[in-house]
Amino acid sequence: MDRYPDFLLLNAGFAHHEANWNFRHVSSPFSRIYYVTEGCAELEIAGTRHLLRPAHMYFIPPFTSHSDYCSGTFKHYYIHLFEDSMGADRITENLEFPVEIPATSYDLSLFRRLAESDRSVPLRSPDPRMYDNRNSLINCVKLSRELPLCERMNTYGIVLQIIARFVGYATPRFCVTDPRVARAIRHIEGNIRADVSVEELAATACLSVDHFIKLFKRATLVTPMKYLINRRILKAQLMLASESNQVQEIAEAVGYDDKSYFIRLFRKHTGMTPLQYRRSFNNGFE
Repeated sequence: MDRYPDFLLLNAGFAHHEANWNFRHVSSPFSRIYYVTEGCAELEIAGTRHLLRPAHMYFIPPFTSHSDYCSGTFKHYYIHLFEDSMGADRITENLEFPVEIPATSYDLSLFRRLAESDRSVPLRSPDPRMYDNRNSLINCVKLSRELPLCERMNTYGIVLQIIARFVGYATPRFCVTDPRVARAIRHIEGNIRADVSVEELAATACLSVDHFIKLFKRATLVTPMKYLINRRILKAQLMLASESNQVQEIAEAVGYDDKSYFIRLFRKHTGMTPLQYRRSFNNGFE
């Protein structure tokens, strides 16, 4: 990575549950991190259940469908983080994070500092249907971006320390060591809204088309065009969730002048139209 990840703190607080932390199929455009202090609960991701236990931290990346189960006492600190970048340097896209890592007393002090800060925004309800919606996200992102520089730097420093603990255990989802492929990826990220062809990307990498596709897929596990589409759809998802632009404007921002084609492509990748996706943040979960 060429720079540090840019995270905005959306929410921070301490929660005390008594069998009232049971939510199904939650998926959000931001990351959740927990520090458990007492009791236990369960977190289900991709069919695997993880026991949430004291003195451990837990990480749920953005756009990760998960379910929560709690049948008794469960106390934990929580923070919600929005990665304020739409380029290739998003660590939540590039790294495979562990769900659980052991925590230290220093980690606990960091969570406490965030939760007790005058600028922290605690959740008014543990129910995602009450806080995980587009208007709430837009407002929290706006507030975090508008903090005075000194306050944002202080918060950012604490957040980076917590994220760094997970990064220490993370592994790359793919490793781009070939500078030619890296050049092509930078070209894609710098021209998301342009009409980029595989021939143009191969020329950027100074390779034949066939050789370029082979090297690119080996490094990223997808073809160059699939990578481009994935990045465009991701950017569209983030814009739909955190900004107020019209669908046509978002389509153009990610390289599709044909709104109808963009809608079909978006539905193919997410199972929803752009408007359905945007409204899903207000409809709640099962």
